[in-house]
Amino acid sequence: MPTKPKRRPATLSEVDREALERAIELARRESRARCDQVDSMLRERDWLDVAKFCAYCCQDTELKLKPWEIVPCWIDDIEQHVALPDLGQRRRAIRLLRKLLALGLSKFEPTPLAALEHAEGAKETTRDNAERGKPEDSAISEQAAIPDRA
Repeated sequence: MPTKPKRRPATLSEVDREALERAIELARRESRARCDQVDSMLRERDWLDVAKFCAYCCQDTELKLKPWEIVPCWIDDIEQHVALPDLGQRRRAIRLLRKLLALGLSKFEPTPLAALEHAEGAKETTRDNAERGKPEDSAISEQAAIPDRA
């Protein structure tokens, strides 16, 4: 049974807050055991700490990381990580994080690959529509203009 989480910090951006909320929901859906774990953590710990843990769990699952690789949500300072010696464990996370941030997404995206695919697809649609002089919702408008053939 879900519990009321502790108050969310006001210093998070809306993008980060939404991503962290989705991470909690996705982590809770992973399994009954994970759901119980997250609910227990929310009762005992700070919401942000639990949300970051959930983002880690979701990113690790989606990215199918090796034990020595890191998730994008662990990177606080890209330049600091770039300067460190690397055997490949940081490069992938840094590239992914840079793409997420460039598209206005959060480093806490629970499914970063899916989020990138969705954002890049939306960006292409918007660009294509702009090139043709159509509004962003042109696909919906075109469907609405097609007469119903019964």
